[in-house]
Amino acid sequence: MSRKFVPRRRVQEIPPRKQGPKDLRRSARDDILDQLVEDDLNEEEGIDPNPTQKGATTIQITETATRRKELPGQAQRLKARKLHPWRVSITEAKTIQEGLRGKLSLKGSPRSVKFIAGADISYWRFSSQAVASVVVFSWPALEVVETRTVSGSLKFPYVPGYLSFREGPLLLRAFEHLRTDPQLIFFDGQGVAHPRGFGLACHMGLLLDRPAVGCAKSRLCGRTTEPGEQAGSRTPLLDDSGARIGVTLRTRKDVKPIFVSPGHRIETEAAADWAFRACRGYRVPEPTRQAHLLVNRRRKQRFESD
Repeated sequence: MSRKFVPRRRVQEIPPRKQGPKDLRRSARDDILDQLVEDDLNEEEGIDPNPTQKGATTIQITETATRRKELPGQAQRLKARKLHPWRVSITEAKTIQEGLRGKLSLKGSPRSVKFIAGADISYWRFSSQAVASVVVFSWPALEVVETRTVSGSLKFPYVPGYLSFREGPLLLRAFEHLRTDPQLIFFDGQGVAHPRGFGLACHMGLLLDRPAVGCAKSRLCGRTTEPGEQAGSRTPLLDDSGARIGVTLRTRKDVKPIFVSPGHRIETEAAADWAFRACRGYRVPEPTRQAHLLVNRRRKQRFESD
């Protein structure tokens, strides 16, 4: 019995879509981010020697930095202090937060600032895979001088109020590979405006021993009132006892405010002043904005390559 010959159907190619204004803006943004990561260095670190313990994290590091002449402050590398283990239960994490809260310094303001940095982290949806990025800027010019990107698997569960135990190890890896020592660091998260007064900016600032500011887009705790509509308007963020734990800051006219709180080695008003001065026409400070753009671009690149 002979088979009937069926000719193969030709696949019709779909012509490329004509680019519009949004595509051109997206292309320009991608070109800028490509410049931030033009010097891509890959380095793999070994598996943790104690993988059976809780919270073990296997990390792959990608280093990126622009080729520039080294400036003052670029010789020393950051080294995180080891004040506690990371492989802990939620109950142990709470104890650590409460114990480290008393070690914070919430006074003064950084001086002789030459470099500031922003950090952010992005997750794969329905996965423990994540990418963390740090972008360092010169101050006050706000020119990018260095970036670092780290990817890895996070083992600590996602629990509101304990985000630093999930994101902290990956962020610290990125900071420890910097060649530039920032005198002020902005985090996309809370400082002392936290249920236990020890948010992401507090935790990272204390371990890195650098002035740190938390700039959150949502309020985790406390009470406040809406600031004025003009850029720079602010109102206090108070805890249940009436103590000031942060500032509700309007960084741009007719745009939702952000919630700024000190993390470490800086006072509340100084934290708000620095956050506003670091903005460049957007809702959030430029360091965390650029870190957000970079980390999401790198996450998409890794996801597509996998």
